[in-house]
Amino acid sequence: MTQNTEIRDLFVRFLSERYREEIAQLAQIFGDTTSLVVDFSDLWSFDPDLADDVRENPDQLLPFMEEAVTLVDIPLDVSLVGVTVRLTGMIDEHCYAPGEVRKEQAGEYIGVTGTLERVTTTSDMPDTLVYDCRRPTRPVGGRRARTA
Repeated sequence: MTQNTEIRDLFVRFLSERYREEIAQLAQIFGDTTSLVVDFSDLWSFDPDLADDVRENPDQLLPFMEEAVTLVDIPLDVSLVGVTVRLTGMIDEHCYAPGEVRKEQAGEYIGVTGTLERVTTTSDMPDTLVYDCRRPTRPVGGRRARTA
């Protein structure tokens, strides 16, 4: 059994145990809506290691979860190919205020809490600043930059 199959089977087990009813409801209206909303905290309580992997590599692992939705045994004979899994409810440990989100978190699944009034790009602050005084020809002290 390959690692991809093991991951998919783990998702099938998770969805069968925790989301079978929601998947059956989705199958009844599939076409009008194609999304299954999965609470991240449910995944975390099922398998924290798997949840961490999904949080760190959502683009690689969500397709396995979407494939797993099609493999969950439900009483309706409906193909759920093309379903989209949408994660919600990030655990507090990985929730940030809008100003705390950094480029290092790009590609990860994180939670953002708070109110967005305006979105701007962030600029990196230098760790150390050195001022060069034009009168004497030597640097004059260093000063640590203020961190956010």
